Formats: sequence, structure tokens, C-alpha cells
Amino acid sequence: TVDRLARIQGGTVRVENHRGEGATFNLHLPRVAAQVVEAADATSPQANGNGARPRTLDATVLLVEDDVVVRDMVCQVLELQGCTVLEARSSADANRVLESLDGKAPDLLVSDVVLPGERGPDVAARLRQRYPDLQVLLMSGCNDPTLLGPTLADADAAFLPKPFSPDSLLTRVRELLPKPEAELVEDEGDDVEAAPEADTER
Repeated sequence: TVDRLARIQGGTVRVENHRGEGATFNLHLPRVAAQVVEAADATSPQANGNGARPRTLDATVLLVEDDVVVRDMVCQVLELQGCTVLEARSSADANRVLESLDGKAPDLLVSDVVLPGERGPDVAARLRQRYPDLQVLLMSGCNDPTLLGPTLADADAAFLPKPFSPDSLLTRVRELLPKPEAELVEDEGDDVEAAPEADTER
């Protein structure tokens, strides 16, 4: 429904009744496009002010979400950060998508908890048997993961409650994906520079 889609995106629907004039429906949505641009710009050298190279997420993400509005938003945000996103609306679709990889393992599974057919945690558990290093991020409109059943905890997955902003999504994804090698080298260099000088006085 319109109300459900609006709430998923953090918006509202307001109804105004006017006697003899009918009803007016006002749909209020956040400026998602602006948020996406801000999330993308947050990794630019201009944004951090120190001239560091932008960190792109060079990763293959399997996205399983039956809600087209959420699926499109997540796909747009991740692709702007350099991810290759493979979209599926159900576990059956996910199986077909994975066949196109010719044996290459995805780096991350982003899945809704409630799906047509298998639930998200069950999809994650099954795929981890095939891809042991697969990272998992599960999403749900239920903010308390303990209410979603024991399989969610058994999936050993990160959890992101809906609705969420592009920034929240990127924060969780960055936590799950390994840092690029170049960034690890930069971090090590920072550690060396920060090390105190040895006392050479006798």
C-alpha cells in the first residue's frame, strides 16, 4: 500500500477531509536523492579535507528484497559506492542470479528477513554452506531482532532495522566488508607516524 511504502522510506501519508469537497491525501517523503548524494560525497577528498583518496567498495553484493522500493534504494546507494549489485526478489531468484557468477563468490548478502519462500536467515545459512566467507546483513521492519525467531541469531549476521537512511546502510556495509589494501597501508602509515620517538638520552 501507499502508506506502507511511505513508512518504509521514513515518510508519512496525511489525509484531510473537507465536507462536500472530498478528501485530500498528502504524501511526505524524505529527500532520498539528496541523501544518496551526501552519502556518496562523504567519502570524497573534499568531504574529509585531508586529501585522502575516496574509499570505494569494490565488492559483489547479492541483494534479496521483495519490496521494489527498498530494493531500488539499496541498489542505488551501493552502486554509487562502487559495488556490483546482483538483485533478486526471492531465494529462488537468488539461486538463478548466483548461477550467472560462474562459481565466483559474492562478498556480501543483503537480505530482507521475510521473503517469498525461504526466510532471509535460512537463505543466509544455506549460502554460507556454499560460500563460508560470505558476510550477511539482514533487514527487517521489526526493530527487535529477538522477536524474529532464533534463526536470525543462528545466521551470525548483522542486522539493520527498517526504515534506514543511506548513511546507516553504508555504515553497516563498511563494517562487514574488508578494507581495501590501499587503505590498510595508509592506516599502518598513520600508526607509524603516531608512534612516540624513543628516548636516546643516556
